[in-house]
Amino acid sequence: MNEKYQDNPPLNEPFKVGRDESRLLFDLGIALSCIQKNYENIKILDFAAGTCWISEWLNRMGYDVSACDIYTNFACVGRERFSLDKWLNSNSMSFVLCDGGCLSFKDNTFSNIICFDSLHHMKDYSKTLSEMHRVLIPGGRAIFIEP
Repeated sequence: MNEKYQDNPPLNEPFKVGRDESRLLFDLGIALSCIQKNYENIKILDFAAGTCWISEWLNRMGYDVSACDIYTNFACVGRERFSLDKWLNSNSMSFVLCDGGCLSFKDNTFSNIICFDSLHHMKDYSKTLSEMHRVLIPGGRAIFIEP
């Protein structure tokens, strides 16, 4: 295993950080089964991406993923994942620093939003949910998983 990976706790997410692995995989499986797939171009927003492990897994599955978070170092962690695994497609994954109350995406951009373990971080639910609705295409799906 790459030494950088071993020494960087955010890159060990979701495993090796004290969470129950079987529950994480179960929750991820539920989220994946909820993805709305009846669109030509499935673009997914990983809302409050944190360490970008959801983004990485979605990217591995071939989805076009935009990860967003308010923490300035999250994009560095996400990009570090590319340096550790050449199987990831950097052309179909982007990182955007933004607050959930003001998402910096055009209207109707995403067919799906995945919000994994982040509802409790929202500062203003009404504003954030309105922004999510704005960036979802008509008939798109917001998926909330709270382990």
